[in-house]
Amino acid sequence: MTDASDSFLELTFDGGRFESHSVPVSVLAELGTMQAILLRVARDLWLSEHKERERVPRGFTEAAQLNLVASRESSYTAVLRRSEPAHGRDASSFDYVFDQALDITVQALAAVANDNAQIPANFPRDLLGLLGNLGRHLGKGEELRIRGKTSETVARIDQNSRGRIALLTKQPLESDVDFEGEVESVDDSGKIRVRTRDGERIEVPFGLHRREELGLAFQQRPIVRVRVRGAMQLQQRRMITVEEIETVDDERAPDVKKLWDRLKTLGEVPDGWLDGDGKKPTEEVLAFARLVLSRLVVDHRSIPRPKVFPTPDGGLQAEWVLGSWAAEARFSPSSAYIVLEATNADTMEEREHLLAPGDISVDNATELAVWLSVMAPVEDARV
Repeated sequence: MTDASDSFLELTFDGGRFESHSVPVSVLAELGTMQAILLRVARDLWLSEHKERERVPRGFTEAAQLNLVASRESSYTAVLRRSEPAHGRDASSFDYVFDQALDITVQALAAVANDNAQIPANFPRDLLGLLGNLGRHLGKGEELRIRGKTSETVARIDQNSRGRIALLTKQPLESDVDFEGEVESVDDSGKIRVRTRDGERIEVPFGLHRREELGLAFQQRPIVRVRVRGAMQLQQRRMITVEEIETVDDERAPDVKKLWDRLKTLGEVPDGWLDGDGKKPTEEVLAFARLVLSRLVVDHRSIPRPKVFPTPDGGLQAEWVLGSWAAEARFSPSSAYIVLEATNADTMEEREHLLAPGDISVDNATELAVWLSVMAPVEDARV
């Protein structure tokens, strides 16, 4: 690793994605933002000391260029130093002004993180907006710490401190986002509504040439998901720009497709299938079981795919073997309720439970998953 003893600046990325001691390439754009801020602060400082000059000297801008010379696995720390100007100019002649610019910038960032602190008077107020761009690549629970080589002050940047900058500048807070979810609706005007895994709903604009593809993602939820990358206005949770919308299969898509194939076969069962008796499964129960069981398999990965059979009254029965337990869920023909029953083959203990409307939905199979997980072997009892 390159010697970092003459480092000028260290940026440490912590939490979330950085706990693996690596950093996505897109996040390194933060280094460019920091460089732009330092150049502007240093330029203002130099011109304030040299009032007879209208411009900075040759080589000044080159001396502001930051170079990544080392990284440390403390989460992820980028160690930076300044460039040597060309044309034989001695970079050390600018050291004092860039050191001062770095101290002022770190103090300004630290003041923003502390509501009671004052931003240094010599920090350009029109740079607060650019200061707010620092951290736009950070996600929830992630933090950027900035430390200069001579300063004991450490500036911490996260979504909270960025929010305070937005209040100071009265400008909307923007952030680069990368999230995954399901398509809940497709609008003919060119918008989809995406529900993320934590339940947030976000409207995402799309080009109308993607209408068919995204419509299919909606029809095949929950096994087809979309990944969205772009810029978001955080206060309103509104997408400003969309760089990419990618459709991807959930990792349990093969299991769900087998389940759907089985339900399609059961939909072709005729009346009288049970020695002249037995009603064919109703359209209502086929549709409801498809959605509920798909949601169960996708959202609760420790629960195995069930076997499904018709019931004589026109309903459906899903069955699981969970260790010594045999469990079943009987869907009524009208989909008004689900009867849960289980028997332990070792102890002959029996359990029953009724899921009524409101207990379970096409978007939430948690109560069914919890009931099943109680009987699952200990190593598999994760919901």
